[in-house]
Amino acid sequence: MTCLTKRTIMKTDTVELTANASDIKNAVQVPQMQTDIEVMTEQQIRFNHMLEEVRKYHINQEWKYDENGRNDGGISFASQFKMSHGTQHFFMDVFGDGNRFAVFSYPCFEVPEEFWPAVAIYTTYVNYGRLIGKMELDMSDGEIRMSACVNVMDSHLSQDMISVMENLVIIDLDKHTPAIMKIIYGGLSPSAAYDYYTESQK
Repeated sequence: MTCLTKRTIMKTDTVELTANASDIKNAVQVPQMQTDIEVMTEQQIRFNHMLEEVRKYHINQEWKYDENGRNDGGISFASQFKMSHGTQHFFMDVFGDGNRFAVFSYPCFEVPEEFWPAVAIYTTYVNYGRLIGKMELDMSDGEIRMSACVNVMDSHLSQDMISVMENLVIIDLDKHTPAIMKIIYGGLSPSAAYDYYTESQK
């Protein structure tokens, strides 16, 4: 199944998350940020450092990926992974402000409109009490995703930080996918679906 989202469609092949991919694409040329030409600002330095760290992470993981520009001047890194409960379309975004880094993972399905209210309630069960990351449902088209974001204004993005955020959204989305399917195809209520998820993690 081809994994499509509203975001830029991948050109690379889907890879197993636990397997090694080959033929890593060369990183595309990144456009210069529009800043004072006479000096590299702290914002630019943070932005460039984050780009270097995210590229390094992809290369160390031997992932195939695409780089695409964001509307805010940032860069988005796109990959696909085959997980236990379906393929995920995964993004790492370096925001143009030089401060924020975010990860997003989308399953290869959209929630049918008649189940939007139930799945939205399920996301509330998922998100309550979480300190990092969240599940989101777009109530305009049924697209669902897991996401996490960090502000590195007074710090630096590290390989460990990227790893924690990556694993958080990919693994959590995979764990919750069966419960969402139970709502859509199994007739479970949001609370019953969350109970199903909880029992599955014991």
